[in-house]
Amino acid sequence: MKRLRKKQAAVLSVILCAVGGIAIGIGMAVFRPPSSRQLLEVPFISQVGTYPTGCESVSTVMACQYAGISIDVETFIDSYLPKDSFTYENGVMIGSHPDDAFMGDPYTDNGFGCYAPCIVKAVQGFLPENYVLKNTTGMTVPELCEKYIDVGVPVVMWATMYMEEPSEGAQWILRESGELFQWIGGEHCLVLTGYDSEYYYFNDPLSGKVRYERTLVETRYSQMGSQSLVIYGENLSAEV
Repeated sequence: MKRLRKKQAAVLSVILCAVGGIAIGIGMAVFRPPSSRQLLEVPFISQVGTYPTGCESVSTVMACQYAGISIDVETFIDSYLPKDSFTYENGVMIGSHPDDAFMGDPYTDNGFGCYAPCIVKAVQGFLPENYVLKNTTGMTVPELCEKYIDVGVPVVMWATMYMEEPSEGAQWILRESGELFQWIGGEHCLVLTGYDSEYYYFNDPLSGKVRYERTLVETRYSQMGSQSLVIYGENLSAEV
């Protein structure tokens, strides 16, 4: 009988371990394995109110501050962000490519935005010597997580507002080439801060600290040209 009870206890112990917990005494103290989630505590800055179309600038400043670079959003926009305004010929808008400049005013509701190369130019204007800036456009989101999030580097990335389906936005003639440019409606920039098996986690300057399903994020990121960049100190260079 004692042997039987010992066997039953052993079986019970195995079952409890299999479901992720070990009962200890009457109080049922439970041990669970550590979560597989990776999440960086990046300082959050909201764009709401002051920078209604300044998601790219706000997201970049969040990443810079996390890396230890002293800069605020106003300084970034006013002193470093390349900006351009539309001109009109026969009712047709003429402006720059978003790779080259932010079209409009990020302090207003009628600004458009910019793409990764424009933000790279802005950051190069103040990046300290002991820091690294990389345009990681073209990498997949899982690759960004493995290479950067896993070693403590957040990722500035382009997707859409609330991860909604992008739409055809305004069109204008590019000032340099004369080609017709199609803006992607719903363009948005946010900071990838972590991931787990189901979700990607973000500091979204528009809606706070949020998470979205992995497949949805990967789709929206791809639809925006898989644009992203990272900023980190040279002390992480060996790991990255």
